[in-house]
Amino acid sequence: VAFRFQGPADGDSAVFNWTASDGSRGGIQLKLLTRQSMQVTWQVTEFGSTMGIAGGAAIVTRKTN
Repeated sequence: VAFRFQGPADGDSAVFNWTASDGSRGGIQLKLLTRQSMQVTWQVTEFGSTMGIAGGAAIVTRKTN
């Protein structure tokens, strides 16, 4: 899975709309928690040709070597 988002952030967060290849649509919020971590929350607002998970959330942490 690959994502690319571009647009302005409002302080420490940004909200984007997305569309999948099967026609599904929804939104995603990216929120900076610390310099090394970000919360990602997404939801489907309209399913396309296939049903799947309707939403979720994760904390993404940058790992440095």
